[in-house]
Amino acid sequence: MMAVRRGQPPKATEEDWSRAALAAIAASGLDGVSVEKLARTLGVTKGSFYGYFANRKDLVTAALGLWEQELVTKIMEPLSAVTDPAQRFELMAAATLLRRHPVGERDVDAAVAAASEVELSLLGNRDVPEVREVLERVVATRVDFLADCLCGIGHDPQRARQFAINAYSLSLGTEALRRNAPGIAGEIDDSYLRTIIASYLRPELPDAGNRPTLEGR
Repeated sequence: MMAVRRGQPPKATEEDWSRAALAAIAASGLDGVSVEKLARTLGVTKGSFYGYFANRKDLVTAALGLWEQELVTKIMEPLSAVTDPAQRFELMAAATLLRRHPVGERDVDAAVAAASEVELSLLGNRDVPEVREVLERVVATRVDFLADCLCGIGHDPQRARQFAINAYSLSLGTEALRRNAPGIAGEIDDSYLRTIIASYLRPELPDAGNRPTLEGR
């Protein structure tokens, strides 16, 4: 929320600018980040931008930093306090697949949805070095978190890693459907997603080497 001084027009803070830039990225990717347009959105002069940032690139960097930070503070940190690894995995999967995060009786549905929208938009700008670096860190953090949970319930490290990558890919694909094909996404049954989440929590699954392959059929 922008700071408002009595008798004076509102003043946008550095965080206000960063959040406005994130909203623009979620809607239109990096091309949507226009200092002039953001100033109009915030109801401030374009000149006030330079009190915080040297240029547009600095604003994008700050916005990406805020996005990365809030993924950790609003989702990862609360989940890390859960001692049971199976429950940690289920809650993380629910936050991303079902957009529900019940830790501490809080529902951060909107925060998870917004973060996912930003991530999907950034994939289209992956050729930009600073975007690529942040995306790689975020993906690595999320996959590592899921893999650690799965190791904690008895999966061997290699299988845990593969399952974690698969779970992350599923969440990203589900979000892409919600964004690009909402009609089809509306057919997704939450109970089915919960069944998929539960399937990752079975360390007794046979090794890949003992399962039939396409080549062997």
